[in-house]
Amino acid sequence: MTTKLMRQLLLCVLAALAFNVVSALAANNATNSPASSALLPSGNLAGLANTATARTNLGLGKGADVPSAGTISPAVTAEFFHVTGATAIDFITNTSFEDGAHICFYYVSALTLDNNTGSPPGTTYALQLIGGANASLAAGAKNCFRRDTALTKWVETERTAP
Repeated sequence: MTTKLMRQLLLCVLAALAFNVVSALAANNATNSPASSALLPSGNLAGLANTATARTNLGLGKGADVPSAGTISPAVTAEFFHVTGATAIDFITNTSFEDGAHICFYYVSALTLDNNTGSPPGTTYALQLIGGANASLAAGAKNCFRRDTALTKWVETERTAP
């Protein structure tokens, strides 16, 4: 079994586990639901009003669309984003992302991702792309990154063509 296939299988298992946890918590809401969607004092998710809130709190949902730019700034509250526009991307903002954070993008338009671009401004990291070269992506392409503080990069972990 290849490393890529093992990684994809692990991501599927983790997604299924998260879905099962959220579903179980939602089922529990019928008998134990506080008036608001805040966490219970115990700090667990059992009292959330709905699964959408739980997914958001776990950072598993789709975030707001991100306009393409030299530096893009996806929200830390989600892990999947649509990127709009055709401006080349050099950097991703680090603000509030933990080491190992996982984010994925769907590109609405064709654009270029620039590999390991010079000196990243402020709280950003450059992209370390698969193959070590710039990538020209077609509309409909998808890819994912992990934040690596040791490398000070957003490391591309997978890429799929439309």
